[in-house]
Amino acid sequence: MRRLWRLFHKHQAERRLDAELRFHVERRVAEYIAAGMNAEDAGKRARHELGGIEQMKQECREARKMHIVEDLVQDVRHGLRLLRKNPGFTVVAILTLALGIAANTLIFSVAYNVLLRPLPYPSPEKLVTLWESNPQQNTIQGQVSAANYYDWESDNSVFASTAAYSAWRFNLTDVAEPENVSGALVTPRFFSVLDVQASEGRTFRSDEDQSGKEEEVVVSQSLWNRVFGSAARLSGQTLTLNRSVFTVVGIMPPDFAYPSRKTELWVPLSLSAENKQNRDGRWLTVVARMKSGVTSQEVTADLNVIAARLRAGYPKANANVDIRVVGLHEYLVGETRTTIVVLLGAVGLLLILACANVASLIFARGSGRAGEFAVRYAIGAARGRIIRQLLAESALLVAIGAVVGILLGFWGAQSVRLLGIESIPRIQNVAINVPVIAFTLCVSLFVTAIVGLLPAFRATSSESLKEGTNRLASNPAIQRRRAVLVGAQIGLAFVLLVGAGLLTGSFLRLTRVNPGFQVDNRLSFNLSLPRSKYATNLQQNAFFVQMLDKINQQPGVLDSGGVSDLPLLGNRMGFKLILERADTSGAQTTAEAGARWATPGYFHAIGMLLRKGRLFSSQDGADTLPVAVINQSTADRFWAGHEAIGMRIRLEEDPRWFTVVGIVDDIKQGALDSEEGPTVYFPYAQKSEVWLNWMAVVVHSSLPPRGLVTSMREQVRSLDKDQPITEVATLEEHLADLEALPKLRMTVMGSFSLLAFCLSMIGVFGMISYSVAQRSHEIGIRMAIGAQAGDILLQFLGQGIRCVLWGLMAGICGALLLTRVLKSLLFGVDPVDVTTFALVAAVLFAVALAACWLPARRATRIDPIVALRYE
Repeated sequence: MRRLWRLFHKHQAERRLDAELRFHVERRVAEYIAAGMNAEDAGKRARHELGGIEQMKQECREARKMHIVEDLVQDVRHGLRLLRKNPGFTVVAILTLALGIAANTLIFSVAYNVLLRPLPYPSPEKLVTLWESNPQQNTIQGQVSAANYYDWESDNSVFASTAAYSAWRFNLTDVAEPENVSGALVTPRFFSVLDVQASEGRTFRSDEDQSGKEEEVVVSQSLWNRVFGSAARLSGQTLTLNRSVFTVVGIMPPDFAYPSRKTELWVPLSLSAENKQNRDGRWLTVVARMKSGVTSQEVTADLNVIAARLRAGYPKANANVDIRVVGLHEYLVGETRTTIVVLLGAVGLLLILACANVASLIFARGSGRAGEFAVRYAIGAARGRIIRQLLAESALLVAIGAVVGILLGFWGAQSVRLLGIESIPRIQNVAINVPVIAFTLCVSLFVTAIVGLLPAFRATSSESLKEGTNRLASNPAIQRRRAVLVGAQIGLAFVLLVGAGLLTGSFLRLTRVNPGFQVDNRLSFNLSLPRSKYATNLQQNAFFVQMLDKINQQPGVLDSGGVSDLPLLGNRMGFKLILERADTSGAQTTAEAGARWATPGYFHAIGMLLRKGRLFSSQDGADTLPVAVINQSTADRFWAGHEAIGMRIRLEEDPRWFTVVGIVDDIKQGALDSEEGPTVYFPYAQKSEVWLNWMAVVVHSSLPPRGLVTSMREQVRSLDKDQPITEVATLEEHLADLEALPKLRMTVMGSFSLLAFCLSMIGVFGMISYSVAQRSHEIGIRMAIGAQAGDILLQFLGQGIRCVLWGLMAGICGALLLTRVLKSLLFGVDPVDVTTFALVAAVLFAVALAACWLPARRATRIDPIVALRYE
């Protein structure tokens, strides 16, 4: 307690120490006087025996065991004074560290929430998804038929429970504002597989998928609050969904969001006995929870046995079909894992570059303080004491940089959430939380070690303490160390610039891809008709015909049409088709292709190009000859070398033959970097599938498309007041969503590489400038004895160029390793693109040459008289 008291009452403690030492001196003087000495001689002898007063004080302070804290406080104060004394150095170092730490903090926060943070379910590592895979059809992760799912559920011995679901949309009516709500059809065990309970009420019982049961629904907290209000009681509440009344039996917790964060209600999947035996319609996603103690190898072995049995028992539906197991977390993360890992690597390189830059500055400043350290060492300061002081100064820099970096990270996390990138799962949860701050502290310790320890040991080495500032600055070993640091910065900058260049080239090629249709001035929205009200194909088609007629009469509308699956959204319903062969009379073959149902105006509304034949017309009705339009891939694959117009095609479950009357361009249905494959368009008016009760409408307008939204909603309401429209967006917005992830990769990598480029150029400029400043005495002597300005210029240019060339060689090796990781993220760009490598090298070399030339030119203007005056 006395030691702590002395720590916080230093002045009083020092006064007591002075008084105590004076007491001892006075006692000894009194003894000598009593022995017969005069006062002056007694005082001299007493002080001589006790030793130096200041040394005695220091020994007393050390004996208290609190001098380390006092020294630390003293070092921090001294460091603050030095930072204030050198504002240029301070600002550059802090900003450099802050940007490096902020970038790492932000990207790690994304990585933690997306990749590392466990799913919000009990024992999430036991949750898996099950898929059908068929290598012959290039299907790696395909959805599951109902019959296969029920066989998997009953035959497996490795899962505690399984469930199947399918995303579904519902028209919510009998409310103030009818709306279309995103929901899911789920088997009763869906919530038990995830092991999640309702926050109020209950989830589904095991028998609630049986036909004839009361219609029940579980809703999200957001939908409940929006419809009923947070204060409403659960008992007796109902919702009208697709014109059927559902009783609300449970409310899920606010943070529950599966299968999508847009999902707001869950309805039991009730299938008839016939539908449960359907093996051709693949539309279910399966999730399962492994039993305790079961390994992934045992799961794979068990499912392989089931898949083999189904292939043998149902060769037509399950030929070549295997069962693929994917962890639920891995499934949700998807392809974003590679993107985030690349960005983590990029910010890691950026942080190392920032450390190298600041370490180089501290090295330079340390060599300038060599004289100070030598004097302190000569008068008794221990090397450890000097190192501790330098470490305290570096830690102070890093601490300020870390605080600024965390503040920038908070701002960056808010910006990321506002972007709302749908392709990155759980991006809305990105935040600077405790694990992220802990990571930042670890990064800060690493940075302190890099920027503090190495310069401190170098500055206090015996070589540095023996040499003066000028001799130290001209020491070849010192010059080599600086060159290595700056060369490393050039190499890291080259790696990041190459990565940014490849991603930029990939993104630009992606934006130049022709999607096969037009996106300008085109509005889209979706409708889903309740089958309870529109029970027949005739009723459904009549509604859409009347709606499109009303839309076409609106001011500014040029064309409008509808299709079952809008492009750019990844929707592709696959069907087995029977095709008439052209080379053999009467021969038929079975194939699989995408199928879409469209209205006559759709092709004009979306701007698709007709290659041959004709498009649908209003005369193609339910009572006329069935017709079809195919894309170019269908014609090339199934009727290569023959005329496809006039050939016939039909769906396996539909006995009618459709005659091909036209061929259109392929379009980008799911992604800009993938081909569409064979696709057939059927007239919506000739459909036999009564379940096909939805439509995506495209409106081409001469006016700004967003201005048509109110009018479109009114036209639909004029036909059915309870019919909402949903997913309202322009095609340009859909295209922008598709480009969002590649654009994010390009922007982030480009920003990091630009910052790295600036840091490396500052490093080159600073190295040569400092070398010129520290060697001005040497330069003055050389010029005084006849050295030419050109010789001095070439000397410093050569020093900088050698450093840059070394850095470029190291950077090329690093970039070749980076391209292996980037390969899966590139589109239309060779990972080892010679043009990108050469351009980046040329730009780096040119700018680095300029950064070397400016200080080197200044060296040639040194006045020898001025340079020698300070010696």
